[in-house]
Amino acid sequence: MFILPNLLGFLCFTSLPVLASFLLAFTDWNIITPPEFVGLAHFRHLLADVQFRWYLWNTAFMMLAIPVSMA
Repeated sequence: MFILPNLLGFLCFTSLPVLASFLLAFTDWNIITPPEFVGLAHFRHLLADVQFRWYLWNTAFMMLAIPVSMA
């Protein structure tokens, strides 16, 4: 009973929005029309984009370079 309020708050404000975002990533939805399931089409489009791959590489490089330079 002691941890129940924290657990409910975590579920309502963290877990549910993360789960909803994950599920909506597989749909094409513009708020006016109902969501349409498109599967991995958005992710294929992202990985085909040269700029996205460059930004992904920069992010990975910096996330590895910062701890190495601190060490």
